[in-house]
Formats: sequence, C-alpha cells, structure tokens
Amino acid sequence: MGEYSKRLVDSLRDITSEPNRDVVLKKIAVRSSELTDSTDTYVLIRDDAELMCVAQGEMGPYYVGTRFPAGKHIAGEIFETGEPKLVNQYDEWPRRYIANLEGRARNAMGAPLTLGKEVFGVIVAVRCQEALYSELDFDMLQTFAMLASIELNNAMSLEKLSKANEELAALNYDKTQRLSATEEELRIKNQKLMDKNDELKEILLHLDDISDSNKMLLAEYMHDDTLQMLYGTTLLSKAAIAAHRNGGENLGGILEKIYDQMLIMEESLRQTISTMRPFVLNSDNVFLNIKKYLESTQKKSGIHTSFSSNYCKRIKNKDCSTAIFQVVSEAIINAYRHSRCENLDVHVDQIEITDDKYQGKHLLIIVKDDGIGFEGLSKKGHYGIRIMKMRAESIGGRVTIESKIGAGTSVSLYIPLELLTKNSE
Repeated sequence: MGEYSKRLVDSLRDITSEPNRDVVLKKIAVRSSELTDSTDTYVLIRDDAELMCVAQGEMGPYYVGTRFPAGKHIAGEIFETGEPKLVNQYDEWPRRYIANLEGRARNAMGAPLTLGKEVFGVIVAVRCQEALYSELDFDMLQTFAMLASIELNNAMSLEKLSKANEELAALNYDKTQRLSATEEELRIKNQKLMDKNDELKEILLHLDDISDSNKMLLAEYMHDDTLQMLYGTTLLSKAAIAAHRNGGENLGGILEKIYDQMLIMEESLRQTISTMRPFVLNSDNVFLNIKKYLESTQKKSGIHTSFSSNYCKRIKNKDCSTAIFQVVSEAIINAYRHSRCENLDVHVDQIEITDDKYQGKHLLIIVKDDGIGFEGLSKKGHYGIRIMKMRAESIGGRVTIESKIGAGTSVSLYIPLELLTKNSE
C-alpha cells in the first residue's frame, strides 16, 4: 500500500502544472501504464459519437488516431455508462474489439475522464500477460483518472487562455492601425476588446475552481486518513523486523496488527474514492438532487438524514443551481466525514432580512448535524468551509457557520431571491 501511494504521488507530480495538452495526454498514458504495471495504456477522447485514441504509452503510437465505435471495446462501454470497468480474462469478454495489441490482451480495465458530470474521455489499461488486475490496481486507476481529469482540463483552459491572449493582442494591433477610422468603428472594436476580457476572466475563474479547490480538498482527504495510517503501518513494520531479529518473540501479534491496519487503509482509500467521485445529477431541480444526495449519504454511512422545504419555486439561474448543490453537498460531506453525527438535516426556507448590510428576501438553506462540533477556524485545514464560502460568494450569496463542541454544527447558505430568477447568460 505504501509503494502504491508513493507511485500515485510521483505520477501526479509529473503531470501537474504542464500547460501543453498533448504533453499532458502522453504523460497520462505513460504514467497510468507504469502505475498499474500494464503492458500498455491508451487515452481516448470523445469525437462526435465515437472515441478516438489520442495518446498511447511506451508501446505507441500504433493506436493514436484510431477510432473506436461506441458500445464496443471496454472504452466504449465506459463511455456509454460513465462507470469504471475491470475485465480480467478480457480475451473471453464478448464485447471486446479485436485489433492489433488488443487482440492479445488477457486482462483490461478502464476509468472515465470527467468534467463535472460529463464524460469526455477514457483511460484504458491492458495486460498481455496472465497476471490479473487486483482491486487495488483498479482503485488506483480510478483515482489517477479523476485527478488526471483536473490536470487535463487545466491544460485545455491554459490553451484557451493563450489563444484568447493572442486574439486580444491582434485586436489591439488592429485598433492601433486604424486610428483614422470613424468613431462608430472604434466603438465596435472597443466592445470586442471588452468581450475578450470577460472571456479571460471566466477562464481564470474556471482554473481557480477546478485546480485550487479540488487540490485543497484532495490534500485534506489524503492527510486525514491514508497517509496517517501508512505512517502507523511503517512503525508496526519496524517493530516486526526487530521482533524477527530477536528470535520471533511477539512477531505473530505484530503481523496481525499490520494485517488489520492494511484492511483499514484499504477501506479508507475506497471511501475516499467514493466520496470524491462526482455525484450524477439526474434532474434540473436542485432540491430534488440534494434530496437524492442525502439518501445516497444515508445509504453508505448509516447516518439518518432528512430533507424539508418551505420553498416550492424552480430556480431558473443554472449558475445558482450549480453553486447551491456544490455548497450543500460539501456541507453534507464534511458532516459525514468529520462530525460523527447520528442525524443530518437539510431545511430550505424563504426569509426576509432587515440588517443594514444584508436586506431583502433571501433563500435560506440550512445543513445541520448533531455531531461533535468544533470551535474556531484555524489557518490550516477547514478547506471544505473555505470552498463553500468561495462558491457562495461567486453567485452573490454567503455562508455562515455555527458550531459548538458537543452540540453539532449548522451551515447556513443565504442567496438573494432576485438572483435565482435571472436566466443564466
């Protein structure tokens, strides 16, 4: 487990902050192949109704440029369902796609590349030897694919930013060359410059969202659970070595503790992957999605959840709907992971605020648990709370936190009603 974690961190470090999309794709293919001890690995990107191989591991580029029909090949099934898939004894799988190297593949697995709830590509790993893929190999590929999606989207956004900068420079040059143009022509050019500037701002906000917030959240998950348990296992391993050198006294008991710790780490890693995998939104009704998310949390955690609402209107603004779900789901995740609560409630209401700073009718969503609570916000940690506040502020709302040791935590999201009725641009 320790070696796998080190290899995962090394693989991520190699693709982080790389601005070139094609280089990122090649590194994803090579690193995922090394990470899972595969014969080769392919990265396929959606192209209309088909998938096209755009990068291959060290055995490439034989497959680069090849198109795969939807519904065939393991990548086609993953693309259709949006779910990762493991197929040991792949040469006996009825939906395989016979071609070149894949015709010799004995075992195969794949995971989706996603942007939000949209699947835009697939990573597929194959082994030509008889060695089967383990569940740990499968989990590692899923984790790597999820994080690779973030870095690939970063690289694509940086390319858009560079192109927008080039277009902006061209427009500025054109403006300089046409100083003698009429006032109306100059006004039109100036408007185009302003539009390009707005595009640049949107791209930069997109980079902040998918890079900073998700990396902070990942750092918290890995530090709180897996890395701490790995350290404990290391200490137990050292004790086992010392016991062996001293004739084996107590060695059996130490090995049992190591085995138990490994089982706990395996379950923790599975929970981390499950928690960070995006929730599929099946409706444009944000409150229905929140209710379904609560039900999903209750099913996997055993926490009793409830949802109530005194607000029955649909939210027209899609940006507000997205931000509301992100904030509420983050509050639910924080309660599930940290509060040790038995009950978790979400209530939606419409209120009138008369404060000097905040006035008018607001939508209020409260996420309340009966867990252990906490006091104050330290400079380190509490990334989830920072992310919730950032997302609320991006749509003109705000988040407040009330918590007390032994008395649970209450997260309140306020959004002016006038923002909810505006159509997204």
